[in-house]
Amino acid sequence: ANEAQGQVSPQFEKVRQVFAQILEHDVGAACALYYNGEKVVDLWGGFLDVERQLPWQRNTCVPVYSTTKGIANLCFLKLADEGHLDFDAPVSRYWPGFGQKGKDKITVAQLLSHQAGLAYFDTPITFAELEAAEASEEGRKALVHRLESQAINTELTGKMIGYHAQSIGLYVDELFRRVHPDGLSLPIFLQRIFGNPQDPPLSRFHLGLPKDFPIKHLTKTNYRDNKIDQKFYSDLTSDSLTAKAFQTLQELTPWKGRYLTGVPSMIGFGTATSIAAIYSNAVTTLSPSVLKEAIRPEAEGQDLVLNVNVRYSRAGYALEDEFRNSFHFSGFGGSTGWGDVKAKIGFAYVTNTLRNDLTGYHRRLNLIRAVYSCLPPDSRL
Repeated sequence: ANEAQGQVSPQFEKVRQVFAQILEHDVGAACALYYNGEKVVDLWGGFLDVERQLPWQRNTCVPVYSTTKGIANLCFLKLADEGHLDFDAPVSRYWPGFGQKGKDKITVAQLLSHQAGLAYFDTPITFAELEAAEASEEGRKALVHRLESQAINTELTGKMIGYHAQSIGLYVDELFRRVHPDGLSLPIFLQRIFGNPQDPPLSRFHLGLPKDFPIKHLTKTNYRDNKIDQKFYSDLTSDSLTAKAFQTLQELTPWKGRYLTGVPSMIGFGTATSIAAIYSNAVTTLSPSVLKEAIRPEAEGQDLVLNVNVRYSRAGYALEDEFRNSFHFSGFGGSTGWGDVKAKIGFAYVTNTLRNDLTGYHRRLNLIRAVYSCLPPDSRL
């Protein structure tokens, strides 16, 4: 059986117990927790390859798919804290070209909370276009023109909620450059503000891997269960809104696009510790008024892409009734990043094992309940 390695403060022993149970079924995984700015849980175990030959290490790096969205959103919260961003402002205030094709009234909060109606591109964007946008200014201008000339999806007119699974990455990447006073990109800003210069590159969170990143430290997502959410996969093979949203960046996967730095909807890599540390930094340093944007609901109801009921905050986070002051985002395969503005925690779980819950819902919930069970009773209220 897989053994859990690492350190846990005595107060959080319950987290180790639950993680050990999860590890019995995961090929490899890690979880980390910061409480009031201090690292109190740092656990890992299992293997980074499905053949179970290469042990998972403290610095094993994981593609975390949509968990990346939560990291990008923290950068927008930081811009708001510095007075550069208003969530109620139209996106076109910062990026005039965005206002074309009826998009002039879409606010920053509506874009981040998946209400902009831009879940797919009328013509999917190719991998070559994404590469060109990072290779030259001409390529980037061509991609920006594609974003600006895209109209609101007909299925999502009228501020309907529709998860922008892939597309939102391109929009927020460009919006961030427009909002930042020096035009910084998200990856550079992330390392400056939330990164620790003392951390070796292996220990950091990356929006796109550095070209010299040692691939031997990277794990991939393993598919273990043939019964994975058949409804979701049948939707992907149809002409449904779900299929359009999840295939609008043509044939893109985190592995194929691992060096792309401009797709913060799904191209993100990190350790559990790096993700938990970033959330911890946010909940302990951002002002209370800005942190409220992370937990204040903006969109509630049926998500027409995911076909489930959702609640997204003004800063673009998923919200849970059970933990009223928390905000999080999770990814395909099971990873999650989690913050709590009252309990002052930053938590993350990463895994390479995709089971029959696409975003690791039950694993995540069991771990986070274990975390709160170790905190003072009023922490979740």
